Amino acid sequence: MNPSSYVPVLKWKRAEQRALAALPANIRAALVPLIELVPIDTDLDSGLQTKTLDQHVADAIKALKISWSANTCFLDPA
Repeated sequence: MNPSSYVPVLKWKRAEQRALAALPANIRAALVPLIELVPIDTDLDSGLQTKTLDQHVADAIKALKISWSANTCFLDPA
């Protein structure tokens, strides 16, 4: 990251994932996104979360590897 890097704050949803993946290399080089994970889904019947925070973060990282590859980013799991 350099002082002129742009840090967009993005909710980690499919549209944002696809948008990052579609960016040309010269734009990617100027970005260091702050990615906010969406809340963990809750089962409507039990009221419990459908997965653990570890599972949620692991799933996000899998998607991140596809969309943003080896580029630098910040990840906010909360």
